Amino acid sequence: MNKCKRSSSFFHLSCNGLITIKGIVSAIKLSSNPGENAYAILSTNPIGARCEMTLELGDTVEVKDSAIGSEVLRIGDIKVLGKASKAEYRKMLNDTLRSMGIKQKTSKAKAKAITQWMPEELSKTTIPMLNDIGKAAAVFSKAFVSGAPIIIRFHNDCDGSSGAISIYRALRCVSPKTEGNIRWQMNKSVAYEPESAQSDLLVFNGYMSTEKPLILIVDFGTTEESINAINCVDGKCDLVWLDHHPPPEKFPKERITNYINPWDYGGDSDYSAGFLGGVFAQALSGVDVKDLQLASLIGDFSRHADMKHEKAQRISTVLDFVTSNSTRTASVYRIEKLTPRYMDALLDDNERFDSFYRYATNMMDDALEAGVRTAKHYKTKASPNGRELAINIYVMDFKHVRNEAGYPLPGRYSSKLQAKLELLSDGETMTVVHYGNYISIRMTKGLAKEFPLHDIVKRLKESSEYVHSGGGHAAAGGIKIDEQHAKSVIKLLLREFGIIDTNQ
Repeated sequence: MNKCKRSSSFFHLSCNGLITIKGIVSAIKLSSNPGENAYAILSTNPIGARCEMTLELGDTVEVKDSAIGSEVLRIGDIKVLGKASKAEYRKMLNDTLRSMGIKQKTSKAKAKAITQWMPEELSKTTIPMLNDIGKAAAVFSKAFVSGAPIIIRFHNDCDGSSGAISIYRALRCVSPKTEGNIRWQMNKSVAYEPESAQSDLLVFNGYMSTEKPLILIVDFGTTEESINAINCVDGKCDLVWLDHHPPPEKFPKERITNYINPWDYGGDSDYSAGFLGGVFAQALSGVDVKDLQLASLIGDFSRHADMKHEKAQRISTVLDFVTSNSTRTASVYRIEKLTPRYMDALLDDNERFDSFYRYATNMMDDALEAGVRTAKHYKTKASPNGRELAINIYVMDFKHVRNEAGYPLPGRYSSKLQAKLELLSDGETMTVVHYGNYISIRMTKGLAKEFPLHDIVKRLKESSEYVHSGGGHAAAGGIKIDEQHAKSVIKLLLREFGIIDTNQ
């Protein structure tokens, strides 16, 4: 449903009897040739086009209704009336947002529509977030409808991509031309890195806009390694951040325009970022993205996941596959640049979707069988708080399952392998998968409660110069290391559980 409706107050009958639309130039995408500049004209039917005349930011214009949708506005299609005051611009912006149903606060009716299908624990975490999500949606919407440049970065897994697709669907609901001045960027790192921040600012330098440029982060970045990037963009753009990783003590949430994380509202990491992205999407347009939200829970191994929901399970597998593909697989399966637009179209293409699902399922099954065969198994016991725990630790080298297809990736593979090894083991279980300069660690939640993974990673960083960074959830995370010293780091990790005699 397209919720971006024209308001009659912005239609005018010109002196020659033609119907025109009044608007304000709110953003300009600059070109080295001013004649190639692209203009965003704010009205209740926002216009994006090049123009035969040079326009300036803040110009009030009249555009012939018959010219709406044209790639180039001819001189006879548009007339400059003068400069808009701040009050006139603000009124135009607020009227446009109102016509789209975007408000600073979430109404009780909208809150009920968003949460009514949710399990109780998810609903309890969602409800306290809704006002802040509404404010973040308003900040985002002002940038979107005004044509300010927006960069949406999402993590390269099912959780991050499901959140991004939900937001794409919401924007498609608001306006069929969702591309606008939005750039989608899949992010492989768990940190928002300074190089990425510099790249984003370089993009923004190609625009002039009344509203601030905006960066939206989905499902990554809540780590101390992101602080330099946050400092880099501070004051130069708005920053909306949707994540579910536990915030470290020094993380500067106060320097982010809108930081929303279930940990701040009584929830935890089992409330997935893709699920949160779905709530944000519903605040934008009321779009139904339940299947994507359920897929995100499955993809992130949340305790709230409904593993019997077949459609969500299949979506989870396919998104996991396409976001980890290699160049070879991309060529064979005609995988294009992984934008939400492409992935959403794939989910609607039954034939290709089924083919991807079968291929990914077979490859994962083979990889898990190889993992069970080759993993080194260590048994130990620990007595935290006077309670004896039997602990199984499995260590495997990812080279045993690596293939040309590039699927699965080590991180998501270790989650699947952990789930399989849990079924084969008595007691608590931990899975360690190492590959190159990366070590992926997964634990049973009972073990993580007594030995939180982020605490272990912190001690490893303090005790070894070979550990450069690390983070994640209490029961799932990763470490970046010097590749040639992987065995030394794994030995230190095993010593955390009293295992000293190893062949690592």
